[in-house]
Order: sequence, then C-alpha cells, then structure tokens
Amino acid sequence: MLIIGTLLFGFQTSRQHAGRDSIAIPMLLGLYGFWLHVCAVVMVMREANTLTDVGSFLVQILSGANFPVTVLPRWLLPIALALPLTYGFDAVRVSC
Repeated sequence: MLIIGTLLFGFQTSRQHAGRDSIAIPMLLGLYGFWLHVCAVVMVMREANTLTDVGSFLVQILSGANFPVTVLPRWLLPIALALPLTYGFDAVRVSC
C-alpha cells in the first residue's frame, strides 16, 4: 500500500516511520505463510465460516493485538509465541 500510495499519490513517509515499515514486511511474509496453512485446512474441511471466524478471533487474542502477550496465562504463551504476528506487534511497540 505504501508503494502504491507513493507512486500514485506522492505519499511520503518520514525517517521515523522507516523502522516500522522494515518491521512490517517480514511480519506480513510470516502471516501469509500462516494463513496459507489455514487455507489448506479449510480446503480439507470444506467449511470455511466457522474455522475462519474462530481462527481470526484466536489469532487476534493470542498475538497481542490488544494487549502484550505477557499478561496471558503461562500455558498459553507457547501458542502465542508460535504466531508470527506476536513478534511483529512486539517489534512495533519497541520501535514507538
């Protein structure tokens, strides 16, 4: 989106945001891989609605989108740390 915004509309980012942009690219690559696996499970199950709704909710909760994962119970931490989005959110929080 940043590339399209720059090419079409002349959008410019400051140097302050360059660190966050460099964090977003690896995070997005990890997310694409993760959701490709989810898509494969959906194709096998042939029922996308339930799995997509539940999966999106669990990823949002376990990745720390609304709060740091350190407040999760200890038994949920290994699951949260297996998600690539968790590291992206932590890196963005540190860079701010």
